[in-house]
Amino acid sequence: MKTRVFIVDDHQIVQEGFRMILDNAPDIATVGAADCSSSAMAQISSLRPDVVLMDIDLPDQDGLETTRQLHHQFPGLKVIIVSSFSKQAFVEQALQAGAMGYVVKTNSPEELIQAVRSAATDKLFLSKEVSAGIIEACFKRAALQPPPKPGRLSARERQVLDFMVSGLKSKEIAIKLGISPRTVETYRTRLRSKFACKSNAEVIHHTIQEGILAAGKGEEAQSGARSRRGRTHTFSFAW
Repeated sequence: MKTRVFIVDDHQIVQEGFRMILDNAPDIATVGAADCSSSAMAQISSLRPDVVLMDIDLPDQDGLETTRQLHHQFPGLKVIIVSSFSKQAFVEQALQAGAMGYVVKTNSPEELIQAVRSAATDKLFLSKEVSAGIIEACFKRAALQPPPKPGRLSARERQVLDFMVSGLKSKEIAIKLGISPRTVETYRTRLRSKFACKSNAEVIHHTIQEGILAAGKGEEAQSGARSRRGRTHTFSFAW
């Protein structure tokens, strides 16, 4: 079954460009488009797409507020911000609003397709222009936060969460901590339960929205984030 995508952008040439890119992918189909927030809300309510590509700068209401409304009204809908703006503040606001990804319009067509596929499978996607800044900001914010309340997170849970934020997969975390991948999955399950989240992606959303990250990060977790900032490919949060 193809992933159904709805486009929200006030420039028709952008809409048509996105259509051409996405409709060429065998597993994606565009189902509609709108040039403003009000039209988008009405059509999305009727069409019920799987993923929405959302511009920030709309004529009647900014795309971030529209994303919040969509996230509240249709919890299962995945929204990806596709914008000319790459400032960290916009990215953080987008994630706080419930977006599952952020793509800069200067990115390649392949990255746009990858973002849609990631969102459709409940994975966060950040383009390379913004991912490093978000990771660094999260670690800086964590350093300024008071430690979690005693008993909320164990030391091992904090370690696993830190490595999740660094983008490591279960097998990689298992190697770092000297435990089995199955044990890592058990800790992921505990974190989802403690934060009342349904997925690993929601755990990360929760830490961003609440301004909290695990205290007491090891040097390995921080160095993992630094190494990822040096990469040239897109950083996809594949949790």
